[in-house]
Amino acid sequence: MAEDLRAKVIHVLRGTGEGFEQVFPGSTNRFVGAVVPALENLLATLDRFGEEPLRSQRSGNQPDHYILAWQLLWEACNALLAAFTLFQRGYATESLAVTRGVFERVACALVLFDNPGLLPRFTAGALGDLASIAVGPASRVIRDFGRVYGLLTELGAHIGKDNVGTGIIGIEREETVHHLHLAIGGNIPTTGPDVEGWTDMVSEFCEIAERILAPAPEQLFFNAKRVTAKLKKTGTSGPGEVM
Repeated sequence: MAEDLRAKVIHVLRGTGEGFEQVFPGSTNRFVGAVVPALENLLATLDRFGEEPLRSQRSGNQPDHYILAWQLLWEACNALLAAFTLFQRGYATESLAVTRGVFERVACALVLFDNPGLLPRFTAGALGDLASIAVGPASRVIRDFGRVYGLLTELGAHIGKDNVGTGIIGIEREETVHHLHLAIGGNIPTTGPDVEGWTDMVSEFCEIAERILAPAPEQLFFNAKRVTAKLKKTGTSGPGEVM
């Protein structure tokens, strides 16, 4: 199963990262090694849902809060894979916007699981943008969640000074004319300080997979000691372990 998952992930990334790998050798394999365990853990968790005593405790209505939360975590892994694929192609800012969606899916999984009373409204489409109310409670459960989400929002989703001009490669100034070089498509840096920044971004992608996505199934579904993502109207979150 592990090799099958690994092969599928590599297939998604194959053909997108040749230029990327020339500048950042080994980065793709490093990311694959980080994200595959997250997928494996989710598949193993799905098997545990059918075991006793959990099977008897679950709602007879399907999909219940276990399945919906599980689906959201799986989609979070897929979204991170999409973000890294964009990153391989040179879309740095755009990959951050997609990574923000990873965090929103994890937050929604936590809130729906810890507030199963929301399910009828969610499945009826009556909750509106669940992510907008889920990130706050999720930040109580996962360490540093809110800070990283805020950075992804600032740098990847909002328009500001730090993400304007990312499609401009450079401006050559001569005595009488300026030559503007524009990127059409992605732009992978090959020299200068941006290379170090991109190397750090590879580490960030891997950390999201390893620190948030890989432990999420065990922590969300089976850790009775963790802090909960209860909404104020449905209850309060007592003391507990932070993920």
